[in-house]
Amino acid sequence: MSTANYYSAAGNVYAIDLSDCDDFTGEYLIEDIKEGVLKDLKANEDSDDTGDRNYPGEYFGRIEDLPADDYDVFFVTAGLIIRSGYYANANLDYEIKVVNNYSGEYLDLDEIDEATIIDALEDANGRKPTKKQIAKLKRKIDAQALQLEDRIKEVYTEYTTPLLRVATFSNGEAIYEEIGGDKN
Repeated sequence: MSTANYYSAAGNVYAIDLSDCDDFTGEYLIEDIKEGVLKDLKANEDSDDTGDRNYPGEYFGRIEDLPADDYDVFFVTAGLIIRSGYYANANLDYEIKVVNNYSGEYLDLDEIDEATIIDALEDANGRKPTKKQIAKLKRKIDAQALQLEDRIKEVYTEYTTPLLRVATFSNGEAIYEEIGGDKN
């Protein structure tokens, strides 16, 4: 492939080839893939625009995972996204977020720091957590996010062709390489 056709916040591209489809069969294929992914991941249906002008997409599902702590403050969640290619085809994408149950904030994993954990747990139980509790909770959140990401990658690989962008040239052209299930 010689164009920068795909955008993926998740890193790897989970491409859906629609080149042999007309509009009707392409829509049917996409709906089948979304339905299969939702079922396999036991995800809730969700619909919202990603707001990305160059690589438009739509959230089609959400996975709400178990709380990461004993106070039900932090939950790891994933938004499942389908994006149209810049020129053709489509790809599956996802975003992993950590939800602060008390503030309602959706945070990226790198936004979960010591101060964020202290503030949230003080709101939850009125006490400042120890350094050991903070470190344990951060490890648990990271482990949950990694498990969720692995589940998503496994299911996405069943329905798509995983690609890795191996080069991007100064004129915007890109080269993609198909990757095996054990490399993503």
